This record gives sequence, C-alpha cells and structure tokens, in this order.
Amino acid sequence: MIVDTFLFNDEFDILDIRLEITKNYVDKWIVLEGNKTWSAKPKEFNLKEKISEYNKKYNNRIELISLDIPEGYFDWKCENYSRASIQQGIDKLDDNDIIIHSDIDEFINPEKILDIINFLEENNKPINCIIEMYIYHFNLRVDRNWQGPMIAKKYMFENPQQ
Repeated sequence: MIVDTFLFNDEFDILDIRLEITKNYVDKWIVLEGNKTWSAKPKEFNLKEKISEYNKKYNNRIELISLDIPEGYFDWKCENYSRASIQQGIDKLDDNDIIIHSDIDEFINPEKILDIINFLEENNKPINCIIEMYIYHFNLRVDRNWQGPMIAKKYMFENPQQ
C-alpha cells in the first residue's frame, strides 16, 4: 500500500490538486490538521468540516487527524510536534507499506512514481525526492530545486519528523 502523509491548514485549492494528482497511485492519505497556526494563533479545523465530502469523492481513502497543539508551542516546535503526530495514523499501517511524507504543496511527478518505488525496493533505503521549486504561483519557477518529499517503508523510520 502507498500512503501519502502531509499537514493541512486551509489550503483547499492545493489539497484538491494534490488529491487529483496522486489519486491513481496513492491508496490512502493521512492528513493532519492542527488547531493552531505555526505562529500559535488559534484556528478552526477547516478540513474536519468538509472531510465527509472529500471521502465521498475519494472512496473513504482519507484519514484525518485533528490535533490539539499544546499551549506554548509555536514556530518549529509546533511544526515538529505536528509532523511527529502523523505517527498516530502511520502506527496502523503494515511495516512494508510505503509512506510518502511532505508538505501539502510538494508534488512528486506522477510519471516518476513507479521508478521511485522501484528504486526504494532495490536499495531498501528511504528516498529524498528533489522537486522543482515554485514560489507563490505555478508559473513562478525559481532557478533551483527543493529537497521535498521523503519516501520510505514504515519499518525504515521511527516517525515522519525523523
């Protein structure tokens, strides 16, 4: 099974694009949404209100984790806590399930996913995918790449933040 994991704030347009791009090779999405922004401002659980619509469209393949972020957590501490908390969903998976972990706006070219999975199988090591980098809009590509999504089997790591 291939499982895609990422954090969500309120980026519904990017979520829609990601789900459509990955729907043919991802078996399940684990999405974590916290009750605070990285700057510790309270926020609504935006996706929680719409998850039934999304699961209807994507055949109940989305697992949503709604996370209460502790008081005093902000910036990197908040983000790291959130990423590590995705483990709640990963713990239910089999050791050989393939996990993709990235930011919601870090896309793997779907034409390359089979090659990436084959490379993972042959080398038995986690893979860090290098992706093209865009800022603000899809038509603003910068002249450098980004170390984005990590792909590994569950048994290869302790938690996604690692």
